[in-house]
Amino acid sequence: MHAHSRFLEKIGRDFDTITICLSWKDVLLGKAELYRQHGFECVTAGHMFDPLFMSRLKSIIELATLTTSFELTSAFGYSVLMGKPHYYHEFDTTWRAESHDIIHRDTLGGKTAKPLFQWVLNLFSELRDDITPKQREAVYHYFGFYDTKTPEEVRAVFEITEDMYRQPEKYFFLTPAGKIAGQRRDWCSAFRKKRTQHIKEAYPQKMAGDTSTSKSFYRRLLNLGCGSRYHPAWVNVDFRSNGNGVIVHDLKKRLPFDDVSFDAVYHSHVLEHFPKHHAPLFLRECFRVLRPGGILRVVVPDLEQIVRLYLEALEKSLQGNHEAQYRYEWIMLELFDQMVRNVSGGDMLQYWRQNPMPAEAFVIARMGSEVKNVLHDLRSRQSSSSNPRPPEAPREPEAIGRFRLSGEVHQWMYDRYSLGKLLCEAGFEDVRVCRADESAIPDFNTYRLDIESDGSVRKPDSLFMEGRKPAAVTVREERTT
Repeated sequence: MHAHSRFLEKIGRDFDTITICLSWKDVLLGKAELYRQHGFECVTAGHMFDPLFMSRLKSIIELATLTTSFELTSAFGYSVLMGKPHYYHEFDTTWRAESHDIIHRDTLGGKTAKPLFQWVLNLFSELRDDITPKQREAVYHYFGFYDTKTPEEVRAVFEITEDMYRQPEKYFFLTPAGKIAGQRRDWCSAFRKKRTQHIKEAYPQKMAGDTSTSKSFYRRLLNLGCGSRYHPAWVNVDFRSNGNGVIVHDLKKRLPFDDVSFDAVYHSHVLEHFPKHHAPLFLRECFRVLRPGGILRVVVPDLEQIVRLYLEALEKSLQGNHEAQYRYEWIMLELFDQMVRNVSGGDMLQYWRQNPMPAEAFVIARMGSEVKNVLHDLRSRQSSSSNPRPPEAPREPEAIGRFRLSGEVHQWMYDRYSLGKLLCEAGFEDVRVCRADESAIPDFNTYRLDIESDGSVRKPDSLFMEGRKPAAVTVREERTT
């Protein structure tokens, strides 16, 4: 304990605060006091069966710049999943328990975890301020982050477990020595059969006539920059996690996946947030992780559509058409606001605050469910408050700079020519414009990524394009840092 404290004191010189997260039992045993003697803050996420345990642990990790541990615990995996660089500190551990049998049981025959999982731990033996692709790959495989279960599969697990409880004779039997043994083959067969049945019900088109398990199906779809719009059948990745199962990764860097890993890659309203020079690098990363014949689907704001509406509104506004003048005001915001804004929401949000809002039907037709949800939220607040919203205070240059680097602003715009050219240069073939409800990705509409449950387009202001990776290609190593 003291050796660990001395190590933390050494590396802690570069940090404002060192916080020790202890297990609930170690707190009760007084171990927190040993760390406090060295000037460290001590916290705990509580008991693992406490309903708030995971929320507390996530909050503790979220506050950290760097995490470190001397064991391969679940916090090790969650740190990497949440984008926190991790360092493994090796030092001798003395195991104590009420009996030798307990130590033997909990240390896999008296061994520490180190020899068993050296392949993971070795990758974290260097103190660094980032997470390497190899580190992420190892942790995701070891902790099963690539194998997140869908709601249908979780339901199948619960139902089979309940069946095992109610009818144990179907799964277990007594050996001649009086020990309980499991009908492992029968159990595995029953689990696969029931899980497949649930997935057939949820995805009848995909699973029609398919009696195999669906694990590979759920691993082969990649949604980049997913935001709050994602589906459990996809591997969902974003700069920040907006829900369970969303992988945290800086999309400006190399994707943390092997070559030819996915059948389809999708990203919506992501490319325009990268600088123009970075777009080709990002698309080549999408190309790299796709399997031969795989589909890339890209969704961006449609510059051509905006410009055509702008010219139409301009001509009619000059003729004195009042409705066209309202449309002109909006389309100018749609074209420029997210490029030049210095605060979140920009002038677009201020426009939406108007009630009634000029050209409301036109704005809703352009922005779809995004503006519908915002209007509902704004107007429900307005109806519950009689106080007008105070004007925004001027922002300091440093605050403006931080916002401009936050990722909300648009760095470039695309039309069907410029985006198609980028896709072809990245190596894709059969590049084409498609509708929101049209895709070469099998059963794409069932995921509700570009359309709503009623069939309406989620983001009508968009350009939808797809390209196919050739069946036979030579993969080149690309650096995207």
